[in-house]
Amino acid sequence: SLTPKLQVDRVSHRPLTTLLLKKKSWLRYCQKHGDDVRDTEVENVTKVIACGTSAFGCKEYVCSDPCCPEKRLINFACHSKFCPTCGNKSTQVWMENQLATLPDCAYQHSVFTFPSEIGRLFHHKANRWLLGELIRCAANVLLKLAKKKGITVGIFAAIHTFGRRLTWHVHVHASVTAGGLNEDGKWVEIEFEKWKLEQPWKDEIAALLRKYYHHLFIPKPLLSQFGCYERLDRYLTEQSCRSVYWHLYIDKKTDGKKRTVSYIGRYIRRPPVAASRLRHYTASGDLQFNYLDHKTGKYVREIVSVEAMVERLITHIPEKHFKGIRFYGFLANRNRKTLLPKVYEALGDAPGEAVKVTHSTLSVGYGRTDPYTCILCGQPMLFNEMYVGLSVRKLVTHWERFALGSPPC
Repeated sequence: SLTPKLQVDRVSHRPLTTLLLKKKSWLRYCQKHGDDVRDTEVENVTKVIACGTSAFGCKEYVCSDPCCPEKRLINFACHSKFCPTCGNKSTQVWMENQLATLPDCAYQHSVFTFPSEIGRLFHHKANRWLLGELIRCAANVLLKLAKKKGITVGIFAAIHTFGRRLTWHVHVHASVTAGGLNEDGKWVEIEFEKWKLEQPWKDEIAALLRKYYHHLFIPKPLLSQFGCYERLDRYLTEQSCRSVYWHLYIDKKTDGKKRTVSYIGRYIRRPPVAASRLRHYTASGDLQFNYLDHKTGKYVREIVSVEAMVERLITHIPEKHFKGIRFYGFLANRNRKTLLPKVYEALGDAPGEAVKVTHSTLSVGYGRTDPYTCILCGQPMLFNEMYVGLSVRKLVTHWERFALGSPPC
């Protein structure tokens, strides 16, 4: 039977939740930014604070041994991309599915960046709808180069909005097969070179900004460069010169798909920083975390106020229904049914079966305990009852209560 029972407790062992509630940092962020706070930020942060409690409802399990008194409540997850716990499971599921589907061949990983002033255009909430087009631009560069060779490659690409310091830094990660199908259905190897990517990438970005300029909101700090179409056109013309360097990176061929899938999968369905890096505070209550400085190759320790760290993290929450990773070439959804079997045949490969990832398997893997086994007698736990929690819509209406750490009970 469905019983409307709700019991919400503070979850102190979740570092991200602790950070959001510490010094009322999330509430202060909302008060500071007012109408600039996006709906998706309110929804995802409230979900994270409520995750691990029975706010979403829970299932009650009892021991199968009638003489054992053990009972256990297993809470429903929030399924937010901003939640480290839920994001970890979602990432594992995605990675297992890709390892079972992608052809086992060599891949090349590439990173596409552009000047910081272009990146800041996409920071304002009115312009974030264009972030998905950046992924398409990067894929177009690789697809067109492969097409000149007469082959169709497979690409999966993701957009990241953060750098090592978790500040705003938009760039695209793209992994491309180091080979593709020719018109005869045969596999032909290809190797992409960095110097061939830069100019086409500049051209793609320039065409994108010119096309959608009149739909963009230009923030005040960028008016000198992009205040009118003529200024934008002049800026892009200057940037298109071969003497102006845009940082691009392309790796050497990697044997197999596991490393490539693991690299891109790390950040697509969870926050940009691991929860373990949010555990250390100074005596004054500021957060300290380490990051790798690419310039020196050494780890740097940075001390950041709680409010500043919350602002850094929240700005990277994607818009609702935004697809952070996309597939192109023979991996595109519209081509998979016809082209992917030909790729398997050309490589002498075959699709595998995805390893099933569940709450139970993750608990056994990380904590070495099965949540569906009684900790007292070792007998299986049996489902007894389900308790209904709050819907997402109702949860968001109480966001201030959650932000104060005193959710409705």
